[in-house]
Amino acid sequence: MLKTKNKTLYIVLAILAGALIFNTIRTNLKGERSFRKEMTEFDANKVNKFIINNDNIEITFTKKNDNWSVSQDEILYKADQTTVLNILKELSNLKVEQLVAKEKSKWNDLEVDDEKGTKVTVYTNNKMVANLVVGRFKYRQTGNGGIQLSTMVRLSDETEVYSVEGSLSMSINRNLDAFRDKTITKIEPEQIQQIKFSYPGDSSFVLSKNNDTWLINSDSATTSSVMNYLSDIKECRGNAFATEFNPSENPFYTVEITQKEGESITVNAYKKEEKYIFKSTQNESIISDSETIFKRIFASANKFGKE
Repeated sequence: MLKTKNKTLYIVLAILAGALIFNTIRTNLKGERSFRKEMTEFDANKVNKFIINNDNIEITFTKKNDNWSVSQDEILYKADQTTVLNILKELSNLKVEQLVAKEKSKWNDLEVDDEKGTKVTVYTNNKMVANLVVGRFKYRQTGNGGIQLSTMVRLSDETEVYSVEGSLSMSINRNLDAFRDKTITKIEPEQIQQIKFSYPGDSSFVLSKNNDTWLINSDSATTSSVMNYLSDIKECRGNAFATEFNPSENPFYTVEITQKEGESITVNAYKKEEKYIFKSTQNESIISDSETIFKRIFASANKFGKE
């Protein structure tokens, strides 16, 4: 009888031990499965608004008719479309590298606290789809001599901090002008029919296309030179804004570009000390840049030669 009781006790203990091992394994597996693999997951194409708030400076991006605008202190500007789309692409799929911290005490060092962190909120049709605090970035050298960038991020309503792939912190921690459109010219070369160069004195001239032949005034131009020029101005951008310049005087130089389809494009150039100032019908802002950009757009007649 005693042997039977002992045997029963051993069986019960074995079952309990097995249950304990099973629960431990299940808990560990559950923990692995619950480890966050992605910080965000939304359709970037459906986003119509997002806000970046850094050091109490709030920059708001809004989309209307597929065009993005950027504003600060209620002043609205045309945004650089490529820059905005790149930021949204990065925000929409933040891949987690590792869990960096679980305690709030680590926030300050990782720059994801209320003082140092950059708050980012993303909306789709007025519904919030992401709410993040972005902290500092770090980099490390990889085995092949490259550099891997990571950014510290936490969800606004969570304590945990994760490192995510990429340089998100560098992408969003910029001033308003970095997000504004600095386009001077943006064209499709095959659409161009005529370009009128209005210069001081008697140096003005006209490039025009007659079937497949380019003419400089009434003489044949070198087609390859014209194609090179059109390539140069296909997408020409400045590097700063001339906020205090008022173009009340006549422009120093003017280029008028006529297209097969769409409106004509006019670019005026002014000289202010060592800088050139540009006013383009493709951009409501006044843009400043160097002599290099000036020479790209305002070419001389000699550039096109004769066949």
